[in-house]
Amino acid sequence: MVVVPSATPSQPKPPSSNGSTSKKRPLGTIEIIVRLSSVVIKVHGRYNVYPKHVQEDCEPLIQLHTTTSETISLQTVRIRDTDGASLEDLSNEDTKEASTLILQERITDTTGKRILSVQPARYKKVEVWSSATPTY
Repeated sequence: MVVVPSATPSQPKPPSSNGSTSKKRPLGTIEIIVRLSSVVIKVHGRYNVYPKHVQEDCEPLIQLHTTTSETISLQTVRIRDTDGASLEDLSNEDTKEASTLILQERITDTTGKRILSVQPARYKKVEVWSSATPTY
């Protein structure tokens, strides 16, 4: 078997008349979900599976839809913005005013791990009709 990215471009569906978009996500996209304590990055893809020795006009045996997702946990960290001044140069009162909160990645058990989900494309059942001619 040979697995190759699908050459068929995927276009997002336009919003419906009530202003909402379709729940089905287009493939070949990157989705970023931002939360207070984390960021989730999902990459959607579409792949065709062919026989190893493929003919030129061969239809794929099956099409696979994939989603790779990674969750980045976040934490707030207080940093000191002293413009190069040392701690001895700053009083306690100055230190409180010179600190800033920033977001940075929180190291967890899942840091650097990605989840890959693979599912076959949905196919409609088609009736097979035989057009064999009777022999006399």
